[in-house]
Amino acid sequence: MTTSSPLVQFPTNLLDEDSSDENQLKTKLIKLNRTNWVQWSCQTRSYMIGCGYQSLLKKPTDEEKISSRYIRRNGAALALLWNSVSIDLHGILLTHQDSFYKAWEALGEACGNNSILTTCEVLF
Repeated sequence: MTTSSPLVQFPTNLLDEDSSDENQLKTKLIKLNRTNWVQWSCQTRSYMIGCGYQSLLKKPTDEEKISSRYIRRNGAALALLWNSVSIDLHGILLTHQDSFYKAWEALGEACGNNSILTTCEVLF
């Protein structure tokens, strides 16, 4: 059973460092709650990949962590999370405010990413 989630509107180029605010397309992302991890994570992952931020979806190397590009992208992606998760999950973001990857993993764990129901939802 899928519950309705509020939508959050983002520019399609929110994470694009070279974009201007003029004439941008908008995309709507659902807000993550504790029951819609599969739908939210698929949509958010696609958004991140579309913006060229797929490298943030894997654990960063020590070398990556100190690059200015990684630091900018990590900050932008964390801002995306703050705006696309329900307020009851903000504590998780506070705990992992230095790393998009850690926040992503923690949100998945909190929202049942590893549960049998989530696995079945993905498979079927």
